Amino acid sequence: MVELVPHRQLSGHFFATISCILIIVLSNAVVPTSAARVCKSTSNPALCDSLTVPKGNSGNVYDSGRHYVRESLISTDKYLSLIDKYLKHPDGLSVAEIRALQDCRLLIQLSKDFFLNSFKVVNKTSKVLPTLDADDVQTKLSACLTNTQTCLDGLQQAPLKSSGVRTEIVDPLSSDAKIFQLSLDSFTKGWVPEKRKIPPRPHAPRKLPPLPHGHRPKISEHHREVYETVVSNRKLLQSNSDETVQIRDIAIVSQDGTEQYMTVSDAVAMAPLDSNSTTGYYLVYVMAGVYNEIVSIGKDQKYVMIIGDGIDKTVITGNRSVTDGYTTYNTSTFGGLLFTISRPRLDQNLSSI
Repeated sequence: MVELVPHRQLSGHFFATISCILIIVLSNAVVPTSAARVCKSTSNPALCDSLTVPKGNSGNVYDSGRHYVRESLISTDKYLSLIDKYLKHPDGLSVAEIRALQDCRLLIQLSKDFFLNSFKVVNKTSKVLPTLDADDVQTKLSACLTNTQTCLDGLQQAPLKSSGVRTEIVDPLSSDAKIFQLSLDSFTKGWVPEKRKIPPRPHAPRKLPPLPHGHRPKISEHHREVYETVVSNRKLLQSNSDETVQIRDIAIVSQDGTEQYMTVSDAVAMAPLDSNSTTGYYLVYVMAGVYNEIVSIGKDQKYVMIIGDGIDKTVITGNRSVTDGYTTYNTSTFGGLLFTISRPRLDQNLSSI
């Protein structure tokens, strides 16, 4: 038997069904964060509101983030060109100005690399990244802010004889640094997971990381214990796959000349360029002693790990100061352009040296 439903009753059922479907669809939809909410969450909402996202973009956190990173990348080219203009024609510049501009060129070139790498990541996806990938980009964008401030500090501390350096570089760079900050704010809002902690993994037996071709360094039992403790200590190192970190090669430094190198700088100079996580770390093991030298790790020398015998045992010290004509940036005894590596991760912890 077929039961006929009155028209009004049918309409009621029909609209109730449609309403139910709409509620389900809307509740499952992913609504991008609006431009207003993006700006409200940044460190400079007024500046964020004043900047126009190009037509064709929705103005959500992902479009805004890509726009800010792209603009930041473009601005680095502008400043590199300006700095090169002054360094090619240094007449009228003081020695302090020239050195500060040289520092800025190095720092801004590094920031350009970081912005480019970051843009390649954010341009591929409009969703939250895995924790380690997000940490990597977040670290690079944060480093760009530090690089910019270091550059500005050096220029502001130098007696500027050229008014053009201030009007063409210092003042505009101070303003553009706010856009660099918006790049970091937007990335953090859109691409970084809410919970940024690496989930705990079951403890596995700790072992000495594998060395290429079965090579083992000729070190005493005490030094081997220090080496094993530092490398396998997960407070210092975190590996995404297992409890060990791949080591591609070891350079040992000893002041008495019994090992491969007598200075840290010589050992670091032999580090390969453009290493990656698959090739492993270049480990510099510095035995106890006081090393009076300035150590610098270049931006292309990646995945370099330096360990020593501990506090008050392995000491690296230098003798540069601003009063001797050096910029603050160049007075550091131990200089590296980026100490934090994403995979495997090397924390900013050099207490073992």
